[in-house]
Amino acid sequence: MPLIRTGKLITWKDEKGFGFIRSDLQDHEEIFIHITAIQKAGRRPIAGDKIKYQIESDRRGRKRACNATLIEDGVAINKDKLFIKLLVALPFLFATYIIWKENNPVPLIIYLVMSPATYLLYVTDKISAIKKQWRIMENTLHLLELLGGWPGALLAQRHIHHKNRKFSYQIIFWTIVISHFILWGYCIAFGCFW
Repeated sequence: MPLIRTGKLITWKDEKGFGFIRSDLQDHEEIFIHITAIQKAGRRPIAGDKIKYQIESDRRGRKRACNATLIEDGVAINKDKLFIKLLVALPFLFATYIIWKENNPVPLIIYLVMSPATYLLYVTDKISAIKKQWRIMENTLHLLELLGGWPGALLAQRHIHHKNRKFSYQIIFWTIVISHFILWGYCIAFGCFW
């Protein structure tokens, strides 16, 4: 079992998904780390993050970090995960409220169908991007998000890190999420119109 070490992420190239850790040991060795070595972070790493990691060698015998976790500002990371879980749960709670208030299961059924479908489409698009194959159009992904799949899209963005860095995409995505919450606020305040 490799020794667990700690260090500081001294450089991070987010667009390429790699950086270097400076070890806390006295030798201050600098170790390469790739985004795939970081487990369940809840957010993208940034220079200055404290990291717990192990070391392995690649095929050419070069050292690199593996089994890494962000440990600096762990409270903020956990708060981010909690916020995402709450955000994803809210439309299902609102839809359950509509069942109770108006005996209408349609919104809940829509979220239960569209969220997993959108998540799977994100996964498919991510695999296609990695293999440099035909991609799913962004408008298609946005349409599915608008039709109730945004909770699945948000989970996919967090879990597989897909479509979470493109600013123009995120603007449209968060506009869709906010529009859903405005609609739910209207339904709760004034009654639904379906």
